[in-house]
Amino acid sequence: MSGEIESKTLNERRARVERLITEYCEKVSLSKLQPVNEVEPYLNASPSLLKNMTPEDCGIAAVVLARAASYIQLEINRTQADINWCEKYITYLISSAILNMQHVYATQEYKRCVAIQNNDVAKELDTIINAARIKLDTLMFLPSYLKEEAQTFLALQQTKRIQK
Repeated sequence: MSGEIESKTLNERRARVERLITEYCEKVSLSKLQPVNEVEPYLNASPSLLKNMTPEDCGIAAVVLARAASYIQLEINRTQADINWCEKYITYLISSAILNMQHVYATQEYKRCVAIQNNDVAKELDTIINAARIKLDTLMFLPSYLKEEAQTFLALQQTKRIQK
């Protein structure tokens, strides 16, 4: 029963942190960023499609890609904030266990792993961190890639304007 209570408290604390992040995003006008679903056609545009695009089409493509990059960056930032909070809370949870292991000859990393394995809440947080890091590893390159693609469309737009 105690594990369920600790898990509920953990979820409440994480939800509170998420609300703080959301409130901050609203305060700095980032809460309006929405996922962009129209990215794929621009990323996979064939040479013939690119050739037939108007300067206005190129500008629209650049805006769509830049917005997608901003949204993904916001998701990366939220995920990193969650990881940071989880890591700090794990440290709080296991600090006394690590202090009790001072007489054990082992690396700090090993002591940390043992302490996490012996604490159900810390173990749950560690699982959350691992899943979030997988998400980050998948997303990290996307904002810069999308921004580069947006710049390419802006360059194409300029070229098309000059050619008219």
